[in-house]
Parts: sequence; structure tokens; C-alpha cells
Amino acid sequence: MTADTACLLLHGFGGSPFEMEPLVPGLTSLGCTVDLPTLPGHDSSVGEFRRTFFPDWLAYAEDRYLSLCRSHKLVIPIGFSMGGSLALLLAARHNPAGVVSLSAPVCLQPWFPFNARTLQLLFLPLLRYLRPVMSRRPPRPESRAIAPHRGYDSVNCLPQLYSLGKGLALLRKALPDIRCPALIMHDVRDSSSWPGSALAVAAKAASRDLTLIYTRMNEHITSHHMLTTHQETKEQVAAEVRNFVARISGGHGVRQYG
Repeated sequence: MTADTACLLLHGFGGSPFEMEPLVPGLTSLGCTVDLPTLPGHDSSVGEFRRTFFPDWLAYAEDRYLSLCRSHKLVIPIGFSMGGSLALLLAARHNPAGVVSLSAPVCLQPWFPFNARTLQLLFLPLLRYLRPVMSRRPPRPESRAIAPHRGYDSVNCLPQLYSLGKGLALLRKALPDIRCPALIMHDVRDSSSWPGSALAVAAKAASRDLTLIYTRMNEHITSHHMLTTHQETKEQVAAEVRNFVARISGGHGVRQYG
């Protein structure tokens, strides 16, 4: 393994690089260069966040990817949640050495089963004008103790959410263009990102080297979304990502988790 391999770590919607930090030690132990950027409008203020949209986040991620390509032989985009969706779009556009998608959505919410969240999304094109910022109950302390997170937890910015939905539509069309090796991970009980998204990626991507892993968190407190920081999955995820990167770049990974 040499510094010729770079990993671009992309965090999620309304989140921060904090979500990806648990992956850094394993990747740097391989000798990889790790780029852990903050997407535009994130980890700052709600006001800053409201001035950015999916095209801004994608363009920024693409600029960082292309910059790494100029200085490294192999570049692997790795993303969590929306960051995983961005990583998959980069893979479709640029055919990198490999791609990793963790808890990444391919749609905001499936139409079935129909529930309150589905109803809100149905009226999202109108609600984003009537109530662009909606308050929401922040996670309970015990939830954050199990699955740490840093981001915009107390509000939901509907224009930005609508923009994300449009971006995910682009991703669905681009899935057949993904030809590089891929690692896809999702929890079967994820209530923030539809678990069927992982199957959709596996079914539609053209990659002949694709690993699909579903985890199953046992607790009944969190949304089962935070694969990278959750007490039950963070070590497994870090090990799987490390081993995938090691294999793609010619190194040898060792499974050490649980």
C-alpha cells in the first residue's frame, strides 16, 4: 500500500465530517491519503445550509474527487447517507478505483407502506414554499449516546430536502453506469434511509465486483441509520471499509470487529 491511494470521505445531509471520522484510523493505517471535507452549508449554521442545494454539494464533492485524481493513482469515494449517494454518482460519472456506500438512499421514501412521512413528502413541492423550515424534536440523549451525531438535528429545511430528492432521481438513472468495485452497506431496520436502497443499487449497478452487507442493530432507541458511529456497527463498518480499500489498492485486509 502506498500514498498513491486516496479516499474521499463524504458525510450526510445536514451532518458533518464527524460521521466519517471513525473510518479514518483504519484507512490511514493502510497508508492512504484521506480527504474529509465539509460539504457547503454544513457544520456551520442553518442560515448557511439554506443557501445551498444538491447541485452545490455534488459539484463540491466532484471538485474534491478530481483534485485527488490529479495527485493520486487510485481514488475511492466513500460516503455515508447522502454522502453515499454522492459517492455513487461520482462512481457513475468517473469510474473510480472503487466506491463505498453506507446507509445511502436512492429515494427519500418509498410510496409503500404509506405513512405520515410519505404524506409529508407527497406535499413537499408545496410545503417547501409555505414552511421552508420546520422544527423537529431533537434526538433523545440516550439515542445520541448510542449513535453519536453532529448536525442540524432540530430543524428540517424543506427546500434542501426537495433538492435532495431531485438529486436522488439523478442517481437512480445513473446506477447502471456504475462499473467499478463497490461495497454497499445498510441496516435492515434503518428508518431514515429506506433499506431497500441497498438492494436497488446492487440490482441496477453494472459492477461485477459488488459486495452487499446488511447489518441488524438490536437496540430499539435510535433510527438505526448511523452505521459509522453506532456502538453496534462502527467497528464492523470500519473493518469492512478498510478491507475493501486494502483489496482494491493491492493490500491485505484483516477482519477485526465484534
